[in-house]
Amino acid sequence: MSQVRFGVVGIGFGQYALVPAIRANERAVLVAIAASSLDRAAPVAERNGIPEAYGGWQQLLAESSVDAVCICVPPSIQPAVAIAAMESGKNVFCEKPLGVDMENARSMLRAARASRVKHMIDLEFRELDAWQRARDLVQSGHIGDVRNVAVNWRVETKAWSSEKETWKRRSADGGGALSLFGSHSLDYLEWMFGPLERVLARLEPRSGPADSRLDAWMDTSSGATISLSIAVDAYIGTGHRVEIYGEKGSIVLENVSRDHLGGFSLSVGIKPNPTMERIVEAADTGGEGRVRAVTLAIERFVDSLLEGKQPEPNLTHGLRIQELMEIIRESDRRGTWQTSTS
Repeated sequence: MSQVRFGVVGIGFGQYALVPAIRANERAVLVAIAASSLDRAAPVAERNGIPEAYGGWQQLLAESSVDAVCICVPPSIQPAVAIAAMESGKNVFCEKPLGVDMENARSMLRAARASRVKHMIDLEFRELDAWQRARDLVQSGHIGDVRNVAVNWRVETKAWSSEKETWKRRSADGGGALSLFGSHSLDYLEWMFGPLERVLARLEPRSGPADSRLDAWMDTSSGATISLSIAVDAYIGTGHRVEIYGEKGSIVLENVSRDHLGGFSLSVGIKPNPTMERIVEAADTGGEGRVRAVTLAIERFVDSLLEGKQPEPNLTHGLRIQELMEIIRESDRRGTWQTSTS
């Protein structure tokens, strides 16, 4: 295989980010796109010069000659699409969270292992230079042993500001602050600091179709403590800030822009210097930070497919995120600390 032939299922995030991300790769060719109806898929295909349009993902899997399928549908729908794609021998690029519960996630991973296809999950913070450099500083011991971490992520998303009916405001379909944003944070916290062992959490509001706020306190296997506060209904919110405090110094990742994957700066302070040094400046992404991150993820996915290697992060990491989300929900229900088994 010298090129990877892609199909995209979903025309929301699909046409906004995945179409340009695939098109940016010279070793990838976009051959098909599917939506819930042909009336919705056909104009997108025509506008983007995509050869094949389908009015359903089943039709795309049955009729198109694709090597890999990018899935960008609600978590309540994604497992059925992914499992069918893998059972038909197609590699998959999924969104997070994998599904609405643990059984969904387990079923997807079982299908991946049985079919032996390649699989990847779109965890975009791992693709950002500022985050990679912060992780390197942490894991190299640049600030010594990490003592505590504070995450504050407060924005008002379009789903909450518009008050339109959408799956993103329904927990049953995979929406809410925990699924949409908390899943990202749970992944990057373990990616940077190691396994989370204990969690105490609260979701708000405690009634209604979806949570818009999450507060959690966590202990890591390395002994660091973490506080996590997320709100997706915070009008003129302060953005996304991660403070990392070690025995020798401190690290701050911060994004005050409206582009939640663009504009991160990285600052470091090492004892005895009393000031922080900015080592990564916030970039002006023109609001396209997420497209850039997905482009990098697709590039690594294509590399893995052409080299015959399993990429990371993949469905194994997605299952772990699902487990941590379940632990947070259980802690919220019981009002007690919950222990992770991983």
